[in-house]
Amino acid sequence: MTIIYRYVHGEEHQRGPFIPILARTREGHFLKVSALVDSGADHTVVPKRIATLLGLTQGNEIKTTGIGGSAKVKTSTFQFLLKGNREKYTFTVQSLVIQEENNMPLLLGRDGFFNHFHITFRHNEEKIMLKKVQTSF
Repeated sequence: MTIIYRYVHGEEHQRGPFIPILARTREGHFLKVSALVDSGADHTVVPKRIATLLGLTQGNEIKTTGIGGSAKVKTSTFQFLLKGNREKYTFTVQSLVIQEENNMPLLLGRDGFFNHFHITFRHNEEKIMLKKVQTSF
């Protein structure tokens, strides 16, 4: 099955491949969050304000680098639900919680997410298509 999302405005009026996800809180509830599908990010990165709302357990602090420079992050595990019209997928991914307060969106990086889908960015149409990879045993 393929899930198609239209580009939406993220925070700070960014327009791009943001998709709605349901992030799981420590208490087991779900919080709707817009997440940027970022093919340039190795890891899923959760802003500190969202990590606090979700009650994410944070591990060791490390330093990471990216296009915006270096930042202090803490390791964590992030659980979320992705829903289409007729399907839903649950994910548990290793993530990094950025320790600086900023306006960056939640980023869905390649590790732990991209390997589950064939992802097509149709930028001129402002659409992103996620086709579930069929696993064979």
